[in-house]
Amino acid sequence: MYLAILTGTIIILPHIIWLFKNEFFSFAYMSSQAVGSADGAESVPLLRRLFFPLKFSFDQIFSILPCAFVYAIIGLQAKNISINKTTNDIQDKCFIFFITVIPILTQGLMGTFTGNLVHGIWGSIMISFTGLFFFYFLPIKFNEKSFSFFVKCISICMILWLSIIIIFSQLQAKYKVSYPYQTIHQDFDKIWANKTNNAPLKYVTGNIAFSSPFRIYDKNRPTLILETFGHKNPWVDYDDIQKSGAIAFEINPNLLIKLVKETFIFLPEDYKFVPQKYTYKITNKLGKSREYEFYYTIILPNND
Repeated sequence: MYLAILTGTIIILPHIIWLFKNEFFSFAYMSSQAVGSADGAESVPLLRRLFFPLKFSFDQIFSILPCAFVYAIIGLQAKNISINKTTNDIQDKCFIFFITVIPILTQGLMGTFTGNLVHGIWGSIMISFTGLFFFYFLPIKFNEKSFSFFVKCISICMILWLSIIIIFSQLQAKYKVSYPYQTIHQDFDKIWANKTNNAPLKYVTGNIAFSSPFRIYDKNRPTLILETFGHKNPWVDYDDIQKSGAIAFEINPNLLIKLVKETFIFLPEDYKFVPQKYTYKITNKLGKSREYEFYYTIILPNND
């Protein structure tokens, strides 16, 4: 055990040193991505802080319900589902409990300490052990017939889930699913080329829903600058950003002004700009259209 603790400490030591040297930037970024008070944690009432982990936990329970429903059907069909009451494997039980339940509770409690409501989707990886939890604490003794039913049930669920995803993706008109990246990126390649005399687009930043697709789909493959929220970004070369320029995106003008001030620290204090609005439309297979907009500004390259 002591050797494991020593080895683990040595492995994570560089990361701990990095955190201290960079003002625990990764924690600041995670906290900034949570939904909560814009005025700071101290302005969040105590009752609301206590509600945050409950809300997060309910989100996880809701996500687990389909799995629990399928497991219950399989157990009832097998007619031999039971509760693991043995006491000779208490260490195994504690281990299973700690890897399935404790991480979710810990993640939810972050909202109490930070004053932010943690996104329920952040627990999606943690609930991946749900099946292990059910099979260990509520074991089903399969026979050939019940196992065949299990395989059929899981196969049907997977086919239904895939079908629902395909139908949903074709009929909905939400920008996060049907983001028209090809049209948008072609437009911005032209806007950038006209503003910078065909300079290569090397950096984008801002709201991740609008900026991250540029890194994936745009022909220039620009580097994504994570929002700094007042901190100095430890992963970028500010001299190169100043020399190469960038495009910043946000959902409204006020957030864009704040983003530019906090991210491009090399700009003068009196730097002013007018946020530009970009509007696009998404149309589903039934012809239903919905219009969206976001705001952007271009930080021009400075070769002086």
